[in-house]
Amino acid sequence: MIAAMDRPTSGEVLVLGQDLRSFGRRELARWRNAHIGFIFQSFNLIPVLTTLENVALPLKLTRLSAKQQLQHATTALELVGLGDRLHHFPHQLSGGQEQRVAIA
Repeated sequence: MIAAMDRPTSGEVLVLGQDLRSFGRRELARWRNAHIGFIFQSFNLIPVLTTLENVALPLKLTRLSAKQQLQHATTALELVGLGDRLHHFPHQLSGGQEQRVAIA
């Protein structure tokens, strides 16, 4: 409910002081993009993209320049201890490393 993937049948859903029931589809999509992150059980990494490219991919939906996207992705990977795996592909990583890429 917090991610607004489902609509409540009753009551209210207040997140960050906002009632998500009042948002339209596009508004919810923008809200999720700004406030919510998802970590899926299967990680959903794209096998033909490097770790850096996988992390930078959702940033293409922002107003960041290509250079800023790569800088943000690099920083995120460094924060999860994968700064030395920027150019590795998912099949070259352990399960735990893949999970950290998904977190980044």
